[in-house]
Amino acid sequence: MPDINVNTPVTNPALVAAIEAVQKEVTSDTQSAFFKALKNAHFLSPVTIEPRPDPGDTEGKTTLKVGTKIGFISITDANGENYLSVFTDWSALKQWRDVADEQTLITSFDDISCMVLRDPNSAGFVVNPYRHSIPVRRNEIGHITAL
Repeated sequence: MPDINVNTPVTNPALVAAIEAVQKEVTSDTQSAFFKALKNAHFLSPVTIEPRPDPGDTEGKTTLKVGTKIGFISITDANGENYLSVFTDWSALKQWRDVADEQTLITSFDDISCMVLRDPNSAGFVVNPYRHSIPVRRNEIGHITAL
């Protein structure tokens, strides 16, 4: 997986195309392409960071203070199950909420999967809620990882 460059906007054209293909027609090929793109994606994960960090240096890097708390934002489905929310790009994130100083972290499939699997109250994560709304349930993570 490529390194994350915080100065480059997060975009996932391969994942968005794979999502649209699998939503149009579910086949082994479209699912395989979706899983591969999902595993290689970097996501925008909305968070709350307390205390709010300093703006950082010219490279976009900041150091969090000891005791800083980071809370990942989840959504609850109609069945009352909690899912972490992740977004493929800023456009998808802004469809959820358009906040000028939105706090986000750039995360990977592995990052999000680990958080889901460590939290017994998490049913999984959802990619682009309010746009594509693709849930990845906790019992699917191991299968996707093994591919």
